[in-house]
Amino acid sequence: MRDTEEYKYEWWLAGMRPLTDDKKRALVEHWGSAREVYNGIYYIEERQKKQLHFLKAEEIDRLQNWARTQDVEKLYEQGQRLGVRLVTWFDEAYPKRLKNTDQDALWDLRKGKTTGGRQTDSSHRGC
Repeated sequence: MRDTEEYKYEWWLAGMRPLTDDKKRALVEHWGSAREVYNGIYYIEERQKKQLHFLKAEEIDRLQNWARTQDVEKLYEQGQRLGVRLVTWFDEAYPKRLKNTDQDALWDLRKGKTTGGRQTDSSHRGC
């Protein structure tokens, strides 16, 4: 079962544009979870920014602004109201064929029920 609190932070990170999925995945791998990405970026110090060598300074600034201006709860509730389910690259339900492509998306947004890994309504890769 997915941790609801962590899922909320995954929604927050999924909505951060125009950061690429590769960079979002690198952030999750660096910090360990979307919640820790949020906390790390929100409180990041200048010396810590150098550890994020895969991000440009302006991308870190945009992420920090996103963390400080976007309400995690509201973003999550919007998705819930719309009936959209977020499947991350790290989830078992993430399509293996997408993981093995050169341009795999970090998120697979789904509306409707999934049956046997197939989407019954609509699906959108990435964010």
